[in-house]
Amino acid sequence: MHDLTVIIEAEQQGVVLSERIHARKLACGREKLQRNERSAMKSGEETVF
Repeated sequence: MHDLTVIIEAEQQGVVLSERIHARKLACGREKLQRNERSAMKSGEETVF
């Protein structure tokens, strides 16, 4: 039973780590989107989320 809880904890930590990486990618993506929005506004295009 002990091994199972260790595995679950490790998986949860892995999930947290991947969520952090994903959040960082999203933050970078948002900055790019904002830049794209500015240029899209000039050309009159709508940005799709």
